[in-house]
Amino acid sequence: MEQTKKPINSAGKSEEYNPSFSNFNFIAPFYNFLQRLIFGNRLQKAQSFFLNEIEPSSTVLIIGGGSGEIISSIFQVSIPEKVVFVEQSSKMIELAKPKVKNNKVEFACSDILEWDNDEKFDVIVLPFILDCFSTDMVVQVLQKMKLNLSEKGSILFTDFVVSSGKFSFSKFLISAMYFFFKVTAKLKVSELPDFDLAFQMAGFKLVKKNRFVRGTVEAKVYR
Repeated sequence: MEQTKKPINSAGKSEEYNPSFSNFNFIAPFYNFLQRLIFGNRLQKAQSFFLNEIEPSSTVLIIGGGSGEIISSIFQVSIPEKVVFVEQSSKMIELAKPKVKNNKVEFACSDILEWDNDEKFDVIVLPFILDCFSTDMVVQVLQKMKLNLSEKGSILFTDFVVSSGKFSFSKFLISAMYFFFKVTAKLKVSELPDFDLAFQMAGFKLVKKNRFVRGTVEAKVYR
């Protein structure tokens, strides 16, 4: 199997893509503790804010769901027909599986751009995953997700944003997080992608949004 893809970026040039761009297996056992130490439950609230968009009997695709708290949050507000949980880290999946209390959830340990599935989903959930990619690679991910989204489906997106101001809190926080994950998870990128541009280039329209954590996190609904 070929291990490297070369998508075309927004500048019309070939961009190397290594499916092993990061490895969260090492940090997985400590991830939730560190997240709660810094943010409390605010990130969980942010990524759960628009889950009421998931109607009963919907089919749901979760990309990069980490240790699986998002699964419990979904079943607290809706009863989907099926949930597919795609996560690159095998250790994260091990942590997520005990949180499943029914037979409606399927797990796939795969890099999203290597994941091969032609199912259509009513809702695709992207909780704090696109910040692992460059802007051009975010476009590639979203274009792939378009193929898996039903005609009237929605994308529920949650991630960090940089607030305005030369010495803003968000700039310091995000820089520190990228440094930490570069050391612990071999993350290759060092700054947030331009999410707005990426969604626009992929052909999605913003429907709803809200901000959390002093403006450092945004939750959005796209169609």
